[in-house]
Amino acid sequence: MSIGHRVTGAGLATLIYGFGIYYAVAQPGIIIPAMAATVSELPTALTATAKFILAVPFFFHTYNGIRHLVWDTGRALTLRATYIGGWLVNIGSVVSGAIVSILL
Repeated sequence: MSIGHRVTGAGLATLIYGFGIYYAVAQPGIIIPAMAATVSELPTALTATAKFILAVPFFFHTYNGIRHLVWDTGRALTLRATYIGGWLVNIGSVVSGAIVSILL
């Protein structure tokens, strides 16, 4: 869980900074319409899968960060609570990713 938190954080930061740099270097007015046109032509199953692949690491990193904040308060530090928290983070990440990829 710890290395997963670090990897998802680094991956999300890389995507955000990478897109920001690309947006700053390219012509900003062209990117959004071109991206929207490209995505609108893709099959729905492919876009939902891509959204799921991007959403799960986001939710994992968010929920695991909340779990760490709970630990910082001195709560949920027993072995049993640690395992339960880990399962909740993993299940919550997959369920939240699925919901977001279907709804949006």
